[in-house]
This record gives sequence, C-alpha cells and structure tokens, in this order.
Amino acid sequence: IGDSIEIYNIGTAEELQHPLIEELYRDEQFIVLHKRPGIPTISVGGASKSSLFQVVTHHLKKVDPNEKIFLLNRLDRDTEGIIIVARDRQLQQDLLAEWRSFILSNSFEAVVLGSLEAGELTTRPTKDKKKGADKRRSATSSTRDKKPASFRASYEVLSTGPYITRVSLSLLTRNNSIRSTLASIGHPLLGDRRASESIAPALSKYLALRTTELTIFHPIRREKMQFTIDTPLVNLDRIAQTRLTAAQKEALLVETTASDQRKKQNQ
Repeated sequence: IGDSIEIYNIGTAEELQHPLIEELYRDEQFIVLHKRPGIPTISVGGASKSSLFQVVTHHLKKVDPNEKIFLLNRLDRDTEGIIIVARDRQLQQDLLAEWRSFILSNSFEAVVLGSLEAGELTTRPTKDKKKGADKRRSATSSTRDKKPASFRASYEVLSTGPYITRVSLSLLTRNNSIRSTLASIGHPLLGDRRASESIAPALSKYLALRTTELTIFHPIRREKMQFTIDTPLVNLDRIAQTRLTAAQKEALLVETTASDQRKKQNQ
C-alpha cells in the first residue's frame, strides 16, 4: 500500500466585521476597505493593534498564518475614506511605481472655514537651512514651479458663504496633504483638532473630510473598478449647515485678518 497524501484547503477568511472598518471588495490581488473616523491606517509610535493594518492582518491570519497585506494608500485617524491594500509585495511595488496608471481618480468632499474660491492646492518640499530637514510650503495654483509638486489637488466649490465653504477635491498625487494644506492657507477643515488656534475644532464633532470615490484600473482583470461609500458616517450635508455664533464670527474675522497678514509677509 502506497503512502497517502492529505490535502487541506485553508479556505478564505470571512468578511471582516468591525465597527470602524467595512470591507467593500476582495479578490486575490486586493482588499478595498471603508475606514471610518477613529482608527489610524497604521500604528504610530508603538505596537498598537488598534490600527486598520493590524486589524485586517489579524483577521486574515486567523485562516492563513502566512497572509500579508501591503498598503497602497493611507488616511489619518480622523479622516473617513477608502483604503486599498495589495496582497503581494511585488504587486504593491509595481503599482506604487506606476501610480497614475493604477489610480484613475480619487475624489473627496470637505467643508472648510471661511470663503474659498475654486482653484488648486499644492505643496512641495523646501530645505530648512538651519535644521537640514524638509518642510512643506503651501502654494496656490498661481505659483509656478519647474519641479513636480509632492502634493497636488484641484478643487471646485459646491456651496459657499462668508463663513463656511463646501468643496469637492480631486487628488492628483499619491501624497494626500489635503488637511494640512487647507489649514496652512487659512481654511482649516471644520472639526480639525490640529488647528488649535482656530475656531474650526469647535464647529464639528467629526473632521469634515471624506472620500467620495476611488477608481482603479485592475492590473489583472484589465478593467476599471469604482468604489464609493454608500453609508458614510460623516454627514457633510449637516456640517455644511453649521451656524456660527456671534462670538465665533468675530473670532473668524480675527483669524482671517491674521492669515491675510501672514500671506502678505510671505509674498
């Protein structure tokens, strides 16, 4: 009697169930996830298991201990949006090298403080002569530079008033600096707790920024695939209707005046 060989099918992990992460799509190459505000994409400064990366990895390893995932984009803890991960390191590296061929569009909506006109946001690294470190310098679409910007996004105004503006943004680079760039030009996102010198943090419980759609060209299927968030947690319609108190309006006037003065000094 010859030796027998037993073949085990390790199966596939069930769809992830998590209060802050929704699985939108999965195949052998990718997993696409809806990340709600309140969870970082990756752990920062420690081995916390509360990041999206750790939660998804742990879930997949319960079925296949050898399973690994490789991030293709990131969002910060407070931002709601779409995260896509590759299930192979070489695939990740290939797609990062050909980013614009892979990500066909990546759109966001936001509600910002103050009155804002349509335009473009960019940042590019500048050298700090004293510290020898890279800093980011913000610029509007009127600023020309021969070197490619490290971050670029175009935006259109959906609704505006003297105190609050709602915009749609198209991210044109892999680097996503929407939040910090808007703050640097004096128009922080409502609910942005990092803008501590502004009234913006007090105007919304959630950061008023979220992905509206992400469209990729699948390198294996050779087809376009669009992902959206059907049930977003962040209600931008409600946030855009925020009413400022008289004290907040006065504070915003002071902020705007100070921001305008800084812009003149930097020109």
